[in-house]
This record gives sequence, C-alpha cells and structure tokens, in this order.
Amino acid sequence: MDEFYQKTYLMIVFKWSYYYTRKNMKNVRCDIIEDTKDYHTVRFYLKNRVAFLTVWHNGIIEEQITDEEGKEIYFYLHYTLKSLSQFLSYYRDFMVVFLRDANPKHVKVGIVDQDGFSSSYLISLMKESLTIEKSNLEVESVSLSSLEEVEGDYDALYLSPSVMHLKGDIESIVSVPVYVIDPLVYATNDFYTLIHTILSK
Repeated sequence: MDEFYQKTYLMIVFKWSYYYTRKNMKNVRCDIIEDTKDYHTVRFYLKNRVAFLTVWHNGIIEEQITDEEGKEIYFYLHYTLKSLSQFLSYYRDFMVVFLRDANPKHVKVGIVDQDGFSSSYLISLMKESLTIEKSNLEVESVSLSSLEEVEGDYDALYLSPSVMHLKGDIESIVSVPVYVIDPLVYATNDFYTLIHTILSK
C-alpha cells in the first residue's frame, strides 16, 4: 500500500472506530486514551469488559479485549492494515466478541420472510460469525406460513423487508417482540450490524 494512503487510512480507522461507536453503540462507553505521534488508542467499556483498539503509525492495528483489571485477555489480534475492507472485517469480528459478553443469556431469534429461504444467505453469515465467536445468540429462518406454530420457540422475531408491512398483523398473533430489519442491512447482508442490533435489545 502506498505510504500516503496508509497514513490516511490509519487516521480514518482511528477516528471512525471512536465516532462510530459513540454514535451507534449507546451501551458502549468509549474514550481516546492515547493520541501520540507513534500510536492512537481507543478504549471501549461494557459492563465488566474493556476493549482496546490501537493504531500504530507503522501500519499495525491491535485489537484486545480484557477483564476490567486487564488480568485476563479474552481476545487479541494484531495485523498490518492493507485496506479499509480488511479493517472492517476484523473490526466486526472484534466487536462481535466484545458485544456478546454484554448479554450472556442464550437468545434465540427467528428471521421471518415469505418462504423461509430468502434470508438463508444472511442467516448463514450470521451463524458462521456466531459459531466462531461461541456466541449465546442463535438465529433461524422462519417462513410466514409457519409463524403461529413456531413463534413460542423464539425470544424475538425479526421481519425481513418483504414482510415488514405485516408487522401489525404479526404482532397481533404472536406473544414475543417483533422488530423490522433495516432494508439496507438486509440488502447488503450486513450481519455484523444485525447481530449488534439484536444483542442491544
């Protein structure tokens, strides 16, 4: 990567991680604890967990999750920044691990679509990430026609854009909370945002 772009990307990564978290993750506190000529560090707090994202000027990014005292390390990864898409991929995994500790009870949700198959790719991405991270969140596809039979199996239902217009009708026949998946999240298969949304409810 060109040195100019690498330095620019490093500052984008540092600032974005801080401002994105402050704006979009209300249950996560964050602050900048180091801002020197050699490195920048953002610290994230969540209950009894602390996470650090350190951006070094030589192109290295470190991600770490510890207990409050810093005695036990739950996650550690360092890598050389090659592209913004690479950073986002690693950052999403980092935050999935961090956020899963915020909600330790087992949660099972159904993703509702017309036929139970339309959301299968998104669900497979979510399951892969959740399996790798040993998450307490379980997701399954639910068809509209089987909703009444299986709704008791879930803690919540999330409606795909194809059935979101039926939210009121669905709420009247089920006893669990019903949410609508943002169409942009669904269309882009942004499993990280959907996982975060579910865990923050």
